[in-house]
Amino acid sequence: MNLEDAIRKVRLLENVREGRGFTQAEIDAARELSQRLMTQFSIRERPATVGNPIRLKRTPSWEHWEQIAGEFGLRLHRFGKRASIAIIEGKHVISIRGESEEWTAQQSSAGGWESVGSGNGPRALQTYLAANVVRGYSFLRSR
Repeated sequence: MNLEDAIRKVRLLENVREGRGFTQAEIDAARELSQRLMTQFSIRERPATVGNPIRLKRTPSWEHWEQIAGEFGLRLHRFGKRASIAIIEGKHVISIRGESEEWTAQQSSAGGWESVGSGNGPRALQTYLAANVVRGYSFLRSR
């Protein structure tokens, strides 16, 4: 990692704050990591994001989404910047947009597909799945 990478990461860690859905533990961890990076790379003041912000091309990270789907015995199917999770094949599907982290749950009905839920971010999806999907525990499966 070089100085530019450290400055970019410190700027990104500044986005981890209250009001954006982060827990207090995550906020504290981000603050500590930011301070360590600033110490290690001798960054004296917080990099200003106003004026000349770094524009990052955001590519979706699917590991967290895959982990959440796996908790419920489901599989994440990815294609480019989008993904889907089939809860009941052909009956109940969740579509995920990677860049915006928006997801929509749809269920088939007599008139086509109807939206039964939507949200933003992996945590909201985890809450939705906890309320609407029965977890498949491995120790209950017959051998």
